[in-house]
Amino acid sequence: MSEVVNYKISSSILNKWQDVLNLISKTFNITNLIIAQIKESNIELLIESDSCNEELILELKEYLIQEKKVATDKEICSEELVLKNPGKKNYFGYPIKFSNGDLFGVLCAANEEEMKFNAATRCLLAEFRKIIESDLRVLYQEEMNKFFLEEYKIENQKLVEQLLRSEMKYKTLFSTSTSAIAIFETIKNKSGELVDLLYKDMNPANEKFIEITKDKAIGKTLLELFPNTEPEWIDYFNSVTNDFKNTNFYSYHSDIGKFIYVDSFPLSEEEFAVSAVDLTDQVKLKEKLSEVENRYKNIFYGSSSVMMLVSPENGLIKDVNDSACEFYGYTKRELLTLNIWDLNIAGKVTVWDNIEKAKTNSKTIFKAKHRIASGEIKDVEISSGVVMVDGKELLHSVIRDVTERNKNLLKLTKLSNAVEQSPASIVITNIDGEIEYVNPIFCKVTGYDIDELIGKNSRILKSGKQSAIVYKDLWQKISSGEKWEGEFYNKRKDSSYYWESASISPVFNDENSIIGYLKVALDITEKKQIEAKLTHALLKAEENDRLKTAFLANLSHEVRTPLNGLLGFTDFIGDVNLTDEERKEYGSIIKDCGNQLMSIMDDILDASLLEAKKLQINVESIYLDPFLSGLKSLHTVEAEKKKLSIKLDYMFNPNFEIHTDKGKLLQVLNNLIRNAIKFTEEGEVLIGCESLKDSVLFYVQDTGIGISPEHQKVIFNRFRQIENHLIRQHGGIGLGLSISKGIVELLGGELWVESDVGRGSKFSFTIPKSIVK
Repeated sequence: MSEVVNYKISSSILNKWQDVLNLISKTFNITNLIIAQIKESNIELLIESDSCNEELILELKEYLIQEKKVATDKEICSEELVLKNPGKKNYFGYPIKFSNGDLFGVLCAANEEEMKFNAATRCLLAEFRKIIESDLRVLYQEEMNKFFLEEYKIENQKLVEQLLRSEMKYKTLFSTSTSAIAIFETIKNKSGELVDLLYKDMNPANEKFIEITKDKAIGKTLLELFPNTEPEWIDYFNSVTNDFKNTNFYSYHSDIGKFIYVDSFPLSEEEFAVSAVDLTDQVKLKEKLSEVENRYKNIFYGSSSVMMLVSPENGLIKDVNDSACEFYGYTKRELLTLNIWDLNIAGKVTVWDNIEKAKTNSKTIFKAKHRIASGEIKDVEISSGVVMVDGKELLHSVIRDVTERNKNLLKLTKLSNAVEQSPASIVITNIDGEIEYVNPIFCKVTGYDIDELIGKNSRILKSGKQSAIVYKDLWQKISSGEKWEGEFYNKRKDSSYYWESASISPVFNDENSIIGYLKVALDITEKKQIEAKLTHALLKAEENDRLKTAFLANLSHEVRTPLNGLLGFTDFIGDVNLTDEERKEYGSIIKDCGNQLMSIMDDILDASLLEAKKLQINVESIYLDPFLSGLKSLHTVEAEKKKLSIKLDYMFNPNFEIHTDKGKLLQVLNNLIRNAIKFTEEGEVLIGCESLKDSVLFYVQDTGIGISPEHQKVIFNRFRQIENHLIRQHGGIGLGLSISKGIVELLGGELWVESDVGRGSKFSFTIPKSIVK
């Protein structure tokens, strides 16, 4: 510890500390303020406030020594010193340190009663500690170096200015306090008894409190301003000045017209301060509460509703009214021996949970089952909330018997759920056809929300596609009390149409008058669609039979033609008189007839495999540049026979590669190219290819006869070729495009056509760049 500990503190510094200490003590009514110096294991009291209780200060000093607070830096050297209270004492303070961090002592406040040190008090004590530590720092420098005397004077002047600023802060706190504070000077008679009080100062809150400005009050006495001041006030203030101790009391002041709580404390032998709080509203509230409590008791005991008071602490029934005794079948004495869970069959845990909820929410309603004295179980609803009765918190519970209501509600719930969950649409209207109720399935079928239907006329569903005779017959029957059954073709919210089979009946009241109508309907749209599909399928089957008959007739012709050529030229080639050139020509014809016959058989086989979904895929790598070049070469001779040019249209890297079934890709392109050459008399055939993101686009474009829009819809169907009289002359069995479409879809792609009659056709298809098997 620093050697400065042994240096004597000058009287001027001690006097300054004493003045500040007294100022803080008077301003904030802190009676016991001390500055103590710690020397080794002892505490030396340097200064204390004028109002200090010597016994209390000695007790604090003894406590610090006994508890060895001075022997450790852990608590007393912390930023804020808050000591555990011995007995009922309350201490608060800050450590005082030298500039090098060594401990000098403590600035401490003590009080006999519990005292809460607010932020303002803590702030001022902390600031005062800084002033003390600044003085110590100057003292340390003065002892170390006498040459710094001038600097000390400058620093001391700053501290004086700081003290003045602190005093201004105290005055600011006084003037801005929300409590009404006044400072009085005593006026005593010759015998030393207090007879009146002279106003010396007051804050703005006090001006508002007494409704007299400070200028008019200063210099006047209490009895001059308020001549009817109750004598007990003077008696209380007399004890403040004579006994020099704090006094507080509660009284009504007739001149001011308020119930006031007064706290007074001495500032000097001649002056004391008074702090006043208006309790008028609280007193009136208390009177009102008493009135309400009496009214509550009258309602409680006289009510026909079942009521009881329950302790939230132990669940005991504390009070009941006569209606409760009648409902439960117990006498009042018997009920007051029970806990609430003795009635509630849910058990103790559930009841405690409900009690906790009721304590925090005054609008809590519980549903429960209570067992009455006869053993019968009753359904009840309990409304519980906290009330004050004779100064104690109790739970006020109103119990309603809802047993019969619940039985009726269960019946209604079953009926309501049956209607709500019905698979049939249910609509209720008034006698004018305005909708009053619809169930959820009706909204699902029509697409309307309930709010869009309620109040609307049922005509909102009319499609305009049904005969008025139907509606006329409907209204004639139901308005005369009869039931109507039939079918509607109605319109949904999204303007789509639907069929329903409906039964509409009138609803009668007790006087047998019609008060509305009930419609129960089933959506039969799907049924109608199935019927339409069956009709379409029947027509389709009939059409297929016709097409197959025509196909077989055409197939017979298409097979017979190459077969006749094959047989005929086989006979010719055996003639010994043929030249080599003729024999070679006949052999070529025989080969062509065989290939044609084989092609027909392949088409029939592929068609059957596709239909049976048994056509296999063999994936391999294909470099498109040589593949397309070879494809062109394959058909060049055939095209040149008709004086047609055949061209390729693609732009990509020669090494561009795809992974698919080469044979089936070749089969599709061959079919399309042959058709293009077959149906083109002049012009050209263009074979194109384009790389897309994940797929490849192929197309075959010609300048042939073209295809009409109506035929474009059916050319991919089997056997359809034979119906087109414009192309029948070109031969074929009508399976090529159907097979091509099936293969493209098998490869994961899509085939389509774009065509104008007389201008040509363009067949396009896409397939993935790589097929994952």
